[in-house]
Amino acid sequence: MKITLIGHVCVDRNVIRGVTETFYGGGVIHGAVTSKRLGAEVTVLTKCAEADREHFTSFRDAEVEVRFLPSAPARRSGISIPAKTPMTAKARSFRAAIPLLPVTSRASRPTPFI
Repeated sequence: MKITLIGHVCVDRNVIRGVTETFYGGGVIHGAVTSKRLGAEVTVLTKCAEADREHFTSFRDAEVEVRFLPSAPARRSGISIPAKTPMTAKARSFRAAIPLLPVTSRASRPTPFI
């Protein structure tokens, strides 16, 4: 079976107590590696800056063919959490930004499986 996955890769830079750790990932990597392990012939089409490409070793390690399209270099998102701040503070700030709407439609209620 041949599968082509199209999606984003990401560069995550986590700063914890002043120490920066960089992780290279993204949903397209997980889907590609899983598909390859299940026996599929996998090709990935994604955008990535030239300088970041060598760090996405998961593709190479899993022997997944990847075609990188040009993209701007990764930049910092600007989200920063001080070391002593509990993680719940981050969750609260995002939750407050999303308005909650009342459920008024029957279609939005779960339907039991038969």
